[in-house]
Amino acid sequence: MEVLFKPYKEDKSEEFLLYIDGKHVGEVGLDDIFNDRKKSVYIHTLEIYYYHRGKGYSKILMEEIEKYAKSRNKTKLRLGVEEDNPIAIKLYQSFGFTIKEKITDIDDTDDEFFIMTKRL
Repeated sequence: MEVLFKPYKEDKSEEFLLYIDGKHVGEVGLDDIFNDRKKSVYIHTLEIYYYHRGKGYSKILMEEIEKYAKSRNKTKLRLGVEEDNPIAIKLYQSFGFTIKEKITDIDDTDDEFFIMTKRL
């Protein structure tokens, strides 16, 4: 299996595409990856495209994120997930993330979110 974790830059976030055997299967968006004063990275987007789900690609994507974050001397990953998305919460927990806090109205809605973190 050939894995390519390919970056492209957009504003202050760093976007990465995941290719498996030449197929574009997903992407991730990271904040603070180039801010040397911050030791954590915020994952603001993580997606494996619909037809490629269930094949273990999210684990590969997370492994690539961790390798890249460590190469930038980061010590923690953070992300937000909606409270009513138990599938995503369970997935992130399987990667070693833990729920640190619950927040409401993060984006001018009444949605409730969990902030999850993982030490690298």
